[in-house]
Amino acid sequence: MPYQISSPFLYRISKHHESFETVVVMLQKEVAKRVCAKPSSKDYGVLSLRTQFYFNTEYLFDVSADRFTPPPNVESAVIRLLPRKDIINLNNPIFFWYLIETTFMMKRKTLKNNLMRLKDKGENKFTKPIATILNQTPFIIDLNRRGETLSEEEFIILYEFLLQFITR
Repeated sequence: MPYQISSPFLYRISKHHESFETVVVMLQKEVAKRVCAKPSSKDYGVLSLRTQFYFNTEYLFDVSADRFTPPPNVESAVIRLLPRKDIINLNNPIFFWYLIETTFMMKRKTLKNNLMRLKDKGENKFTKPIATILNQTPFIIDLNRRGETLSEEEFIILYEFLLQFITR
């Protein structure tokens, strides 16, 4: 697969995850590491969460550039994706992914600083200003953490909490 389309490809198959039994794909090593990254690693981000929400990911092996003719200027890796059977049914997936994208907008900022950037979007309107929600409500998750430290489960907790302040 041409490496420039790997992220769009991964987003697309995530939408149709139920159509696959197994996906084995060779990607640019940097992208493969991001897909399989765990919380608190430098490679963890939206692509990691999106792919791992729908698939169990496994980094299989590296493929060196000298295996190609002509050799590319990048390293490659092969990963395996197995569709998850335990996918959480989200009432508002558009808001869930918007929330995740917002928490990674400024990667070095805290959750609270990034969440302050949440805005009404489409049908999703907040019943209170986001600053009021974040400042007056006790959180289970420490908002001084960074988005890259949150697991999928913690993002779901945050999503479910904020969802109660969304009109639909």
